[in-house]
Amino acid sequence: MRPSKRYCSVLYAAGAVLTRRAEQPEPGERRIVAALAQARRVRHPLILIVALVLAAIGSALALVAPAFDDGISELVYAIAGPSGPPWMLAVARDVTALGSHAVVAALTIACAIILRTAGHPRLAWAAVADGFGAMALSASLKAAIQRPRPDLEHLIEVTSSSFPSGHSLLAAAAWPWLAMLLAAREPVPAVRGLLIAGGWTLAALIGGSRMVLGVHRPSEVLAGLGLGLGWGWLCVRWAKRPVGDPQL
Repeated sequence: MRPSKRYCSVLYAAGAVLTRRAEQPEPGERRIVAALAQARRVRHPLILIVALVLAAIGSALALVAPAFDDGISELVYAIAGPSGPPWMLAVARDVTALGSHAVVAALTIACAIILRTAGHPRLAWAAVADGFGAMALSASLKAAIQRPRPDLEHLIEVTSSSFPSGHSLLAAAAWPWLAMLLAAREPVPAVRGLLIAGGWTLAALIGGSRMVLGVHRPSEVLAGLGLGLGWGWLCVRWAKRPVGDPQL
């Protein structure tokens, strides 16, 4: 028995609705795509400007005013180092670990898997390039510049040269951008603001912890933060596509 015309019309309409729903991303995914694509249309991205300013100030301090650079490093170390409160050193060691290669590598792999599983292969590759590319950038610059460590008692083991701060570079390349992705899925504006502020603050604290532990000068921390932010900006910019692109 042949189906009636009304029955076929109902099936056709239902199929069309399901097809449209399958083609449309979920609200959370649309917020991610929209947040990243909106930054693409900004001609003078604030994050890139901040990154360039930090890298420029750090480089200028190291080249033009090394004595001033060492003086600030010694002052921070005298206030918050071995002579400071015992809890501050414990906190500094815990915070600095969040910028280590092991933590950033684990964070990078986790983000890449989550993004790929959610159907965003380009963002997943951007996360891999961001995390592991930052490690390669840090190692290359350290090997090329070969600046010695501060002449202070190092309160944590170090094995590489000093400029730029690798922990600061990795932290700035990883944590602010993770916070941005998390904030893009958050519908409450206040929570979005807290997430973004938390990512930036954590990167700054990781950089500051390197001076407390006596292994970096302020110029190296500033340069590391600037280079990390700039590298993360380049990776995310590469990943951005127009809103609704299923290959993002």
